[in-house]
Amino acid sequence: GLGVAASVSSRDMLHFNLEAVTADSYQEASIGAGIYLTPKNADRLTVLLNGGIEYGKLDFENAAISTDLTDTGAFFGLSSRFTVNHKFELQGGVRLSSLFEGDAALTGAAFYHLTPNLDLTTKAELGDNDMLGLGIRFYY
Repeated sequence: GLGVAASVSSRDMLHFNLEAVTADSYQEASIGAGIYLTPKNADRLTVLLNGGIEYGKLDFENAAISTDLTDTGAFFGLSSRFTVNHKFELQGGVRLSSLFEGDAALTGAAFYHLTPNLDLTTKAELGDNDMLGLGIRFYY
């Protein structure tokens, strides 16, 4: 599959995000907002609490069954990001979703900074839709 995401931070503590994912028979899109905090005595740690709405569509077809399922739901997440050094960051969290009868997922990611504006990334999610991804992140 393929996924794209965009996010922006505003007013020191607000975070807005937009994401879309597509795979063979599944598509999902979400929009959300959150609050993040970087404690003064732990400036390499950031905690994010976010939520929003999401839409999913599942197309399933074989010789005996053909169906299209769609759903809209809410999601909430709590995650933290830790800057290991000037080149490397780790992220982990938990996410709850009401989409398609709901589920909980554990999330994780690693970011390697190639330049101040470009990262190599890897992401993982363990839950209803297990996922492992590789990608790039661009800062503008």
